[in-house]
Amino acid sequence: MSRAAQAQDDVKLGLDIAVATNFAALKQSGQLPQYLIDNREAVLDKIYQSKNDNISKTMSDLERAIDTQNNTYLYYKRNHDFLKMGEDPIRRMQADVNNLREDRDSAQRQYEINQWTSGNRSDTLFVYQVVFIAVLVQALFTGLWRLGIISSGFVGFLAFWLVVIVILTTVNRAQYTNYLRNKRYWNKKDFPRFSGPVIPTPDCPAASDIMGKGKGFLESTQSYINDAPNNFVSSLQSGLNTISSTANKASTGLDALKVPSTSS
Repeated sequence: MSRAAQAQDDVKLGLDIAVATNFAALKQSGQLPQYLIDNREAVLDKIYQSKNDNISKTMSDLERAIDTQNNTYLYYKRNHDFLKMGEDPIRRMQADVNNLREDRDSAQRQYEINQWTSGNRSDTLFVYQVVFIAVLVQALFTGLWRLGIISSGFVGFLAFWLVVIVILTTVNRAQYTNYLRNKRYWNKKDFPRFSGPVIPTPDCPAASDIMGKGKGFLESTQSYINDAPNNFVSSLQSGLNTISSTANKASTGLDALKVPSTSS
């Protein structure tokens, strides 16, 4: 035990001894009842005063705590009102941003539509120009044929090839626009995409079935490859026959339209 603690215990012990000695002396002299009566009021007054002081202090602390809570609530309401006031400009700004994005996307899409439409019209105009040039060339050589400068066979041959050129140009442009050209961007081309990986089914066939199907596929593929040149030649021959018959019909029609010479 430290010296300070020992000194405090000694002081308490001395006070207890002094009080006990005083009470013993008052009891022996017969003055203890009067002493208790005289000091009872003072002790009760001190107790009441201490309780009143404690109650007053507690009430004042409670009032200050209530004021603190009220002030905190008022701060919260003010901050809430400020935040609510700031939500409207933020909401308006968000709406403006969304509208601007929609306008940008609409303008971009409209530009793409205009570009595609302009390119399509230019392509159509190109085909019309080819047709117009073919008609002019045919009219020029028809006039030379009417003057007797060139023969009817040459005019028919020229008419046939002009028709072929116009048809091939028209079909080529239409085929490219309908099947190969990108439907969103005029200057882009769509390329065929490969299919994704085939997921095997749980019901796996036997090895013999796989080998039989593979053999049949190889045989069918080999037969198709072997017959491909013959099919191509036959198709080309039929096409040439059709072109030749068309040229003969055109030559016959031009011979029928030819005006006899006046010199005879």
